[in-house]
Formats: sequence, C-alpha cells, structure tokens
Amino acid sequence: MFAHLNQKGTKTLDQLKQLGNSRWGLREKDWVRLMESVLLPRVSYGPRSGATYQNKCKLKALADKVDNAAAIYSLGNFKSTPLTWHRERLAVKEAATYFLSTSLRLFTRKLTKKRLDTRVEWILLDRGFRKPDWIAKHHPLPQDQLDQLQQTHPKMIHIQYKRDPNHPRANFLHLQLSKEEAVEATTSLVSAPQNSNSWIVYTDGLYDPENGGASAAVCPELTMAISAALGVNPYYSNHECEAIGLFLALQLLKQAMGQERRSRAFILTDNMGVICRLENYNQAKPGQYIFQEIAALWKDIQADINLTFVWCPGHRGIQGNEAADFLAKDTTERNESPNHIMKANRGLIAARPKGMRTPPQTPKKKACGGCTPSHTGVQTPACRTPSARLQMA
Repeated sequence: MFAHLNQKGTKTLDQLKQLGNSRWGLREKDWVRLMESVLLPRVSYGPRSGATYQNKCKLKALADKVDNAAAIYSLGNFKSTPLTWHRERLAVKEAATYFLSTSLRLFTRKLTKKRLDTRVEWILLDRGFRKPDWIAKHHPLPQDQLDQLQQTHPKMIHIQYKRDPNHPRANFLHLQLSKEEAVEATTSLVSAPQNSNSWIVYTDGLYDPENGGASAAVCPELTMAISAALGVNPYYSNHECEAIGLFLALQLLKQAMGQERRSRAFILTDNMGVICRLENYNQAKPGQYIFQEIAALWKDIQADINLTFVWCPGHRGIQGNEAADFLAKDTTERNESPNHIMKANRGLIAARPKGMRTPPQTPKKKACGGCTPSHTGVQTPACRTPSARLQMA
C-alpha cells in the first residue's frame, strides 16, 4: 500500500509541476494551496485505514517524503536541503499530522459507502472504539483521541437509503410566509372560534455556551408546562435543543389527551429548521436520535388526533411563545448541576445498505430511570425517559 502511495505522490507532483510554472502567475500561497488540496488528500487515502502502530515507521517515512517534496515544490529548494530546515519554513501542514487527522475522521465522520463492503469499514470502527486486547499492534495511531471521544458517549447516526413507509405524515402551516405574515396568521389561528376545541401547545429551546441548553413546552389552556434542563456541553447546538422542545410538546400533548379527547392539535415553534426536518426524521445529521424519539412518540398519538406543526416567529408578542421562551431560559438555571449531559454533537455514522435490515450496533448503556417533568398547576404522573441519551429534569 505504501509503495503505491509513494508512486501516487510522485505522479501527482509531476502533474502539479506544470501548474507551478511561472507562466501561470502562481505565488507561494497558491503553491501551498495546491499541496494541501491536491497532494495531501491523494496520498492520505490509504493511511486513514492503515495508520496503525504496526505501520508507524512506514507512515513516518511516507510523511517525510511528502513533506520534503512539498517543500521543494513550494519553496523551490534543492533536494539536499535538510528536512528540518524545510519544516521550519514550510507553510504546508505536516503530512504526519494530516494522516492522523484523516485516520481520526474515519471513525468520527460520515461513512457514505453504499456497497455491501461497508462491513469492512465497521471492522475498522469496531477496532478503534472497542480495541480488543488481541488486536494490539493493529490499533489506530489516534487511539488516545478515540478514547477521549468515547468518554463523551458520541451518538450513533444511521444512514438509511429508503424512506420509512410508516413515518407519520406531517401537516405544516406558515412555512412559506414572511415573519410579519406568519405573526398575523398565528394570531388569527389561536383566536379563531373553530380552533377553540383544539389543543394548542407552544414550544421553545435554547442553548448558551455558558448556561447550557434547555427546552420547554407550554399549554396555556391547561396551565401545564414541561421543561428539560439539558446540561452544559460544548458539542450540542441550539437546533438540538429546539428539537427536544418538540419532543416535550408531544409529551405534553399526550398527557392532555389523557384528560380530554379533542380532534385536532397545533404545536407552535419559532424554529423553522426543526419543523422542516420532520418530513424525514432519518436524515443522517446531528441530532438524528432526537428525531427518532420524536417519530416514535408521534406514531403513538397520530391515530387519535389530527396534528399540525406551525411556524410561529419568536419575540413578536405572542403570549404562548413568550411563555415557552421564558420557561426555557429559566430552566437553564438548573444546569449548574444537571441530571444528565446531552449527547455530544459528534456523529458516529453507520451506513445501512439496501438489503441490510439493521446496521451493526455498538453496546448501549442502560437507560436512566423515570423522571418527573416540572408542571404548573396540574400534577401528572412520571413520564417515560425517552432513552439513555436524554433525561428530562
């Protein structure tokens, strides 16, 4: 493999020498860009899977050769110039560092292969994260970084190539409107007499780097609210907090339906992105596990009620939306000692080829115990914890 990569590097440089001619008007920054965007990716295709302790010496020899060639190309020095001199003055990223980063990305970035040999990739992933004793010298070089990543409990994202035929169909409102039009339409919706026999639930979520994440759902008619303190974690996003707000809204709606049967319900949120993503909850994107939880709860109640998701712009004086926003902000105060830290926003992604019903699974932690959401005015029994990934407070 490494001999092949040496040949590939030599051929690539021969091709790039034509671009390095002064007639093209290239400057040093252009040469550096060519090295980092063409040469390094080509010679690192193999080392990402071969960067093991057994191949450490071979990988170093390849990296030294690539560094030397890149320096000669971009700095115009002689081959006899010491490599240490090159590295002190070369603006191109060191090849060894690049090889390690590409190897690490093999374990933490998307695996988009659609062929059945995806299992080969999974063997590599399994080797890096479980590191059985017998594999020893075949451990990947960035094993220390993988161990640190595993301690953050990275979430699993499954790539699926077919839409789930049982996925509930969503009804949406106001997605095509401007903010001003959506505010006016929302005001008319909540005050319309024909909707007086419908459940209306407002939801919101937020994330602050210092105070952490929180989500909330409010039903003004029942003076009922659910909030979740999600903890302080630098890897998750406001989008995921908003998505958990939708999950809480469905939890609240399910409890409301237990008290009184109504034919229709509206869930209003100020985040258009999470609404649009409901059309395909299996999209291989950060926060996928949250939307799978949403879909599971959604399927439980869809037969009993006509559910519509409404975009309601925030901070426009709509009382229910303002109440959800206030509750979410207030909930972040509980993040000083959160019950559970949300999954880190680093996707370990498993491809699911056609014909393979379920992808290989990594061991799951035991689910946390039940939890009791916070309410205002109405006492309800403890709710089901959605998964080990999230515990509501």
